[in-house]
Amino acid sequence: MSVLGLSYATYVALTAGVLVFVNPAEEKTAGENLPIHKNEWLITAGSNSKSGSDGPGKDVLISVDYRPDSYLFWKFKPLYAFGFAPDGAVYTSFGIRKDYRIGPVQITPFFGPALYQRDIGSRWEAKELLQFRTGFDVMVPVTGEIKIGGGFYHISNGQNNDYSADIDVTHATVAFSF
Repeated sequence: MSVLGLSYATYVALTAGVLVFVNPAEEKTAGENLPIHKNEWLITAGSNSKSGSDGPGKDVLISVDYRPDSYLFWKFKPLYAFGFAPDGAVYTSFGIRKDYRIGPVQITPFFGPALYQRDIGSRWEAKELLQFRTGFDVMVPVTGEIKIGGGFYHISNGQNNDYSADIDVTHATVAFSF
């Protein structure tokens, strides 16, 4: 299994390495003419970028992320997500993230466990339930309260069994701050 041309283990190790070892720049206050960071709701729509993929989630995945502006530990911030595919897949996730800024561009890598079900209404399989969601978003501000961008995330169980979601989602994002 590969993600962006990397093995899944390498992709997770790179994402985790950035989260653990790279600290975001010190946050500046609004008094320094920068916007105050706020809680955000992200709405994303994307598609499974694996060619020839079949099964639920192959076409469109829509997700809603809530990203509070509070710290959990070690400058990690929480991320809560819920996503679904019109063809039946659904997931919910809790993760950690860090927000990095390069000029006006915000780059946010994230990682966390996800509860995933392939077909709504089908018998739920405990083997398929626990997955992991690993990804990043790149956003730029449009107004003080709205950002647009795109990103990528992967949902799988690292091929622990045959019930891996194994979904690569490339998506467009609109973020609303409040």
